[in-house]
Amino acid sequence: MISYTIKGPYSGDEVCVTVRAANAYGASAWAESLCESVPY
Repeated sequence: MISYTIKGPYSGDEVCVTVRAANAYGASAWAESLCESVPY
């Protein structure tokens, strides 16, 4: 598993991240989006 830390924005905006896996055989379908409100 690979994880990433996203720094910013620093306001109360909502940030959504969507990921998918890819290898020599192609890419998977997009996973469900994960949305979080950025705390102050």
